[in-house]
Amino acid sequence: MKSSFYIHIILERFTFYLKYSILIQVKLLFIKFLKGLIILNIMKKIYKNKEFMSEATPILTHNEFIKTKSIVHHGTTRYNHSVRVAYLSYLVSKTLGLDTKAIIKGAVLHDFFLVRNDETAVSQTKMLIDHPKLAKENAKYYFGINEKEQNIIESHMFPISNTVPKFKESWVVSICDKLISSFESLTYVKSHVN
Repeated sequence: MKSSFYIHIILERFTFYLKYSILIQVKLLFIKFLKGLIILNIMKKIYKNKEFMSEATPILTHNEFIKTKSIVHHGTTRYNHSVRVAYLSYLVSKTLGLDTKAIIKGAVLHDFFLVRNDETAVSQTKMLIDHPKLAKENAKYYFGINEKEQNIIESHMFPISNTVPKFKESWVVSICDKLISSFESLTYVKSHVN
């Protein structure tokens, strides 16, 4: 009885340290990523990364996905936001030895819904909670995504939405999305305050 209790405690500690180490790696890469955003035009750097682009291009050039270029999202376009989240997630996944293909596909498609954000607080809140399911359904329909990619998309709003990330890749995209969204929103607000 005592040994199973100790095993349970050890497993809990291991899980905590694993999540903590992922967070540290994400933070360090995000700082490096932000320096890239500030110093260079990061989008040009992203488009030059052959490994990233080989996975992302079939999605980024699809007629339905291109429509996200016209939708404002966090002070940028939903298209650019998705590319930034995917690229940061990709960098983290390479560092941690995770599934880069699933990360790229899931992260690029995490906000693949074509509904524009409404102006009322009630409809914005509802969309905040519901859009991962819309994005997942669109991704399944247009790109045939697997279970891991579905969870990446559907859980990216955790804990606001009820879908819990099941995979390390899902946690990475969820965290990277929050970091990029915060950066984009702050940049947008700062540009309108002055």
